[in-house]
Amino acid sequence: MLDCGYGACLREGFAFLGDSGAIRPSDRVAIKPNLTFPVFRVMPNFEAVKALVEYIKNFTAKITICESDSGGYN
Repeated sequence: MLDCGYGACLREGFAFLGDSGAIRPSDRVAIKPNLTFPVFRVMPNFEAVKALVEYIKNFTAKITICESDSGGYN
C-alpha cells in the first residue's frame, strides 16, 4: 500500500493506467461516493472524494457527484 496523500496516490494511480485512464476536456465524469442513509454504515472519506474532484478538474470541468436510492435502505 502506498504511503502518500490522496492527491499523490491518485496521480500515481492514473499514471499507472496510462492512456486507458486518460481524461479529455470533453469527457463527462460521474462520481458516486456511495452515501448511505438513514444509517451511515459505509461512508467514503470526504477528503478522498475532494482530492478526486480536484484531480479530475485538471482535465475536465464536466464532473457530477451523484447518488441514488437503491431501495435497500428504505
